[in-house]
Amino acid sequence: MFDITKKIFTAPMAGVGDAVFRRMCKEYGADVCVSEMISAEGLFYLSEKTKQMMMLQPWDRPGGVQIFGSKPDLMARAAKQICEEVNPDFIDINSGCPVHKVVSKNGGAALLKDPKLFAEITENVVKASGKTPVFVKIRCGWDSKSFIEKEYGKIAEDCGISAITLHARTRAMGYSGVAMWERIKILKDSVKIPVIGNGDICSGKDAAEIYAQTGCDAIMLGRGSFGNPFIFDEIKRYLAGEAPKVITWEDKIAAAKKHLQYFEEFYGENAFLGEMKKHLAWYIKGFEGCSQIRNNIMKCNNVADAKMLLKSM
Repeated sequence: MFDITKKIFTAPMAGVGDAVFRRMCKEYGADVCVSEMISAEGLFYLSEKTKQMMMLQPWDRPGGVQIFGSKPDLMARAAKQICEEVNPDFIDINSGCPVHKVVSKNGGAALLKDPKLFAEITENVVKASGKTPVFVKIRCGWDSKSFIEKEYGKIAEDCGISAITLHARTRAMGYSGVAMWERIKILKDSVKIPVIGNGDICSGKDAAEIYAQTGCDAIMLGRGSFGNPFIFDEIKRYLAGEAPKVITWEDKIAAAKKHLQYFEEFYGENAFLGEMKKHLAWYIKGFEGCSQIRNNIMKCNNVADAKMLLKSM
């Protein structure tokens, strides 16, 4: 397995972390990319969209493909297919997604209530993946009355998992409240495999503090990178004791233009702009007049409209 020590991972975010977003993150300093969540059931039923989502691009390397599901045989089959067709640097098992449509099918965070199924899935995926390392991503538990990181860390380690990511929230918290970094330390102290810390890392200072407080081996960024690919360089500069680069309005707009350019190159000039609009809105968040600009972004019908809007800024 490649060395993940002090590496910055992109989080596997459905509807956000597509190939274009990952290209921006990687270009601005991310070390390791993870795909959007891939449905094991979708692959089984030969969903073309699912197959496209599982592909890694040259800029993704080193990179992993995350799979989710509740059926050990389909999860194993998906892992085997991905290893053969994509040759990822690792497979990642999602055991933390709090979204209802995933949980209602016993996938994602639902596995936090079923250690036996969690063990069966991890063991089957590890076997099916051959020499490809398998990681797993979990949350602290279903709610504050059922913390599971020690138990699940031990299960994962015993099943041959190579690294474990902990989003330091429960399923009940969703994405609200404050991440409980102390749970990451508890996990780190209870396993020998590498631990990746995730949750509320929004600055270089946050990165330094989560390393200091938890002893985690690497970190994973999710919402802190929305419209802010600069954060990866900021973290690296902070950890190296260097002053961060001051990000201006001009820097933000330049990055938004580049993101749109990559979007057009990857999906084509006639691609549906829906998913891209939120990225553009994130870039201008916090600046004067951003509400009106966001409204204008949402009115764009195509890539050409978005280009003209950004050019006028």
